[in-house]
Amino acid sequence: ACRVRGMDEQWLSVESERIVPPENTRWLLEWTGSDALYQFNTRVVEYLPRESSALWLLRQPTLIRRLQRRRHPRVPLQGRAFISLAGRLQRATEATLVNLSETGACVILAEPPHRGAQLHLEVQAETESGILGFQREGVVRSVVAFVEHGQPRYRVGLQLERLPNDAVKLLRQIRMTQLTGIAEKTPEVTLLRSE
Repeated sequence: ACRVRGMDEQWLSVESERIVPPENTRWLLEWTGSDALYQFNTRVVEYLPRESSALWLLRQPTLIRRLQRRRHPRVPLQGRAFISLAGRLQRATEATLVNLSETGACVILAEPPHRGAQLHLEVQAETESGILGFQREGVVRSVVAFVEHGQPRYRVGLQLERLPNDAVKLLRQIRMTQLTGIAEKTPEVTLLRSE
């Protein structure tokens, strides 16, 4: 898990915990943005150890591949989610909901689940359009580690069964509100008939 420090046209510098660098200088990086997961190959140009961390100077990629592309658009949402292994509802872990689509969700967890794990998800989110709540089974498709306030966190992408119809309807309404609520209110127009 690394944090980007800076970049220019050729190089990218990232900071990580202090680890012994592997001998291989060719690396595969996964980069998470606000709405997607990207992957690219890079080479380590320089490794700079510090007291409690390390700086890595990496070569900028020539090709970036987008890994997550959903059929249904993601809607950024803030809410709570409860995650448990399928069939073990009494041992749920609280997560933060980041975004949601009709067949997927992105949550942030303190513990990393395994890719391919079957999970049970319960979502509770208050929105301007109403309260969104549902339960669904899903599969972990991606796990990206990062550090937040000095603590390790994991951004987890889940592929879900299609949401219930009322949740889909509310999600589409939220999406419409988010898309149209940004524009300014159109002024009233008076039509005059010319004679």
